[in-house]
Amino acid sequence: MVSRRQILQGVLSGHRGQFYPPWSIQLKRFIELCTQCDDCIKSCPQHILKRNNEGYPVVDYALAGCTFCGECANACKTGSLSLMEFIGAEPWTVKAVITRHCVNFNGTVCQMCSAGCPFNAIKFRVHSGNMTLPEIDLEECNGCGDCYRSCPKLAIDIKQL
Repeated sequence: MVSRRQILQGVLSGHRGQFYPPWSIQLKRFIELCTQCDDCIKSCPQHILKRNNEGYPVVDYALAGCTFCGECANACKTGSLSLMEFIGAEPWTVKAVITRHCVNFNGTVCQMCSAGCPFNAIKFRVHSGNMTLPEIDLEECNGCGDCYRSCPKLAIDIKQL
């Protein structure tokens, strides 16, 4: 069982590139219901789900991006992942964020993140000094993580918004 202290310290809130699977219900209830059976992990065709240190399933964007196929939620028998809870809503509230490690901030031209984004959520805009910098359209970004994987400098972070 996860302690209250661990929850407050953010142990289960994920870290760089790791979040609970899409369609995860409210955190406290998720922890109560998840039996750590691995059904969601086994069902993921992208193989991006793995156990975190506490044994709960998390997304590892270093492995692949999420296609939101719903197989993880369909495989979940406990209700900790639930497609029904998210009818008409996004499966989660994570979004990509460009960090200062992006080589474009140093004048190097790279557009790998944009090329890796299947939703055209990353655009490049010319800023002062003719620097072309990436900008993420948060309305278009669904947190799939394809840009994370495509960045050679790991300059993209995925954040809970």
